[in-house]
Amino acid sequence: MALGGMLALGSGALISPPVRRYLNLLAPGSGGLWSGIGPPPRGPVSSPYGTAEVSFDAEGIPHIEADDELALQFAHGFVQGYDRLFQMDLYRRQLHGSLSEVVGPVTLDTDEFHVRFGFSAAAHASRVALEGTETETVLEAYVDGVNRARERVGGTLEEALLDYRIEPWTPTDTLLVEKLLGWELTGSFRTLRRQALTEAFDPAVVAELLPARYEHDVPILGGRGGTDNGADPSSQHVGKATVDWLSGFEPPPGQGSNSWVIGGEHTTSGGPILANDPHLLLTAPPIWYEVGLETPEFATRGVTFPGTPFVVIGRNRRATWGFTNPPADVLDFYTYEIDGDQYRVGDDWYDFESVEHTINVAGTDDHTITVRRTIHGPMIDRHGSEVAAQWTGHGATRTIQSVRSFQFAESLEAFREALTDWDLPPQNLVYADRDGRTMYHLIGKIPVRYTDDEPVRGDQIFDGTAGEGAWRGFAPFGQPTWEGFIPLDELPHAIDEAVVATANQRIIDDPPFYLAEIHATPYRAMRLYDRLEEAIDDGPIDIDEMQAIQQDIVDELAVSLVPEIVDAVDPDSQTTEAAIDALEIWDGSMAVDSFAALLFTRWLEAFRERVFGDAFAEEGFGRAYWPSDWVLATLPEGHTWFDTVGDREELIIAAFETALEQVDEDEVFGDVQRTELNHPLELGFLGYPRRAMPGSRHTLKNYRLSPTVGPGWQMVVDPSEEVAIGRLAGGNAGRLFSPHYADQFDTWVEGTYKPVDWSPKVARRLTFRDGRS
Repeated sequence: MALGGMLALGSGALISPPVRRYLNLLAPGSGGLWSGIGPPPRGPVSSPYGTAEVSFDAEGIPHIEADDELALQFAHGFVQGYDRLFQMDLYRRQLHGSLSEVVGPVTLDTDEFHVRFGFSAAAHASRVALEGTETETVLEAYVDGVNRARERVGGTLEEALLDYRIEPWTPTDTLLVEKLLGWELTGSFRTLRRQALTEAFDPAVVAELLPARYEHDVPILGGRGGTDNGADPSSQHVGKATVDWLSGFEPPPGQGSNSWVIGGEHTTSGGPILANDPHLLLTAPPIWYEVGLETPEFATRGVTFPGTPFVVIGRNRRATWGFTNPPADVLDFYTYEIDGDQYRVGDDWYDFESVEHTINVAGTDDHTITVRRTIHGPMIDRHGSEVAAQWTGHGATRTIQSVRSFQFAESLEAFREALTDWDLPPQNLVYADRDGRTMYHLIGKIPVRYTDDEPVRGDQIFDGTAGEGAWRGFAPFGQPTWEGFIPLDELPHAIDEAVVATANQRIIDDPPFYLAEIHATPYRAMRLYDRLEEAIDDGPIDIDEMQAIQQDIVDELAVSLVPEIVDAVDPDSQTTEAAIDALEIWDGSMAVDSFAALLFTRWLEAFRERVFGDAFAEEGFGRAYWPSDWVLATLPEGHTWFDTVGDREELIIAAFETALEQVDEDEVFGDVQRTELNHPLELGFLGYPRRAMPGSRHTLKNYRLSPTVGPGWQMVVDPSEEVAIGRLAGGNAGRLFSPHYADQFDTWVEGTYKPVDWSPKVARRLTFRDGRS
């Protein structure tokens, strides 16, 4: 489980169902269990770094001012530690593999994976790389602030519920959060699943069911491209039971983001406008933390992740920036000839680097495992199968230094220079500034793989003994030189384009190097470019139009499939005729008051099941192995797959009959799609309210369930006029009964934004006095 998987960890498991039911009924009182719900800290707070002042606005967003960066970050660490300490500790424990020490054996598998994969050692390597830098000094001030809050404010409600005490925060813990985010956005075992499928089905059919590229005409850069069926099946084997186990620790499926930038020639202000809304797991509290930071040298405003000190998505006084996840493959797999405690690479035999690791488990015996590593990275030994993993995040990464540099960058050239230190995760960056400049850039370290000195694709299992898939300039758990990786200047980018839009789709046609084994389905990108073209034609564009595009709920998958349903189904009854009529006049909007949206959703579920469910289940493959909705929609009548599962048109009709049985005529989409933003402990009173929620996984206003994924932060900025609006999904506070625990939730559901100002109206202040002797 990565960031998203961890935050969905509860599933009723961290606290037993009887206790959970009792706590949900228990009225909050005073003392004891409820000791973590007291009033916010009041000043002054003594700071070893100097004076600072925190001005909280009406929604509890801290705006922190100080004379220097160290005093600023001490105050930032303090307020973030007060608001989100348990969330930070949960991140840390997950990556360390120490959840079971608190919650018992229910998380033992999760801990074992994270221990074996070596996240802690990777964070330590990044800590070594940070030594002697200015960023190290600033990070230490932030950490000191977190720990001062921990000491001064006392425990959290979650600590009382789980009966433990959060340990002091460290700089390495912040770098561990960086690794967590890197895994959240790059961790994928699709290569292993694809190989497993080729052992059960015709490899040629698998290549069509799981293509490496979808044919569409909306890449980020360039024009229409063809299909790509990926690398040939590998002769290397990893057992399906091992693949299934590993797949349980991927990020949640369906995560993505939207971003775009419009040049000033198309806007009312004459300056560029940037929009960004990352789609990650939606939780209570959010995975984002909103903050404003200001010294005489810089000012930034936006969001960061709990446990990290710098604004990740936001703006400074001159520029604004945002990110989406690109199709970029930075994780490879290797098998070897093994003899006891040794493995062979070429003509040489190597000893496994082995260490015994004990996982402490609350309430039962501790669990000891043998952790092994090869020259490529950690060796995963599970269910009788062994495979090594090589991931860019296993090396020392400097992304925290890159993000810190954003706050000082006053020009496109300075910002681009800051990108040189961005190692993990690869991202689509969009940028705009007050000078009218815009930029799109793929960033991050992406390896070139070599077999016999020739570049090869990464979507295959490599024979490590034969030296296949070698990376150059990389040292797992060490200090990479990155010399064998694609240089920043050679990664796809565009400067001062009139329009650039990203929605996790293919970046460019026919790149000169292998980038990824797959990209997102193009439905959001199709709708985004349509809306932007319409806005430009109607022009000029203002910030309100950009907000409206972020809130668009037309599902292009539905638009493409509904005509096929209407043509296939014979309306042989009044009920069927009414349902078909509803679909015929429907525009594909996934609105909460729509019967057609509900009917299509039920039909799509049934159609997926009929096309893929039984055939995959017969070979022992679950939903994680199913092809995408793009393949489902475009797999033509007469394809050999339908020889196995039945005629496509007949399956469409059968799915429609099932959908009709599952809906009532007075039911609408909002009756079944509701917000489910839960706390990791899965206690109802800690979650956000249930509300009808529009959108789907394929709409720009992106929302989906199981798990709950959507736009946790939405932002639109016109830097030329210093105008910015945005909205957080929930509230900035992580302590129950804070007035800011869920105060942004309803407006987020409604799609209304607030100003993201530099100097908002102050509701409360917290002062930090100079505590230096």
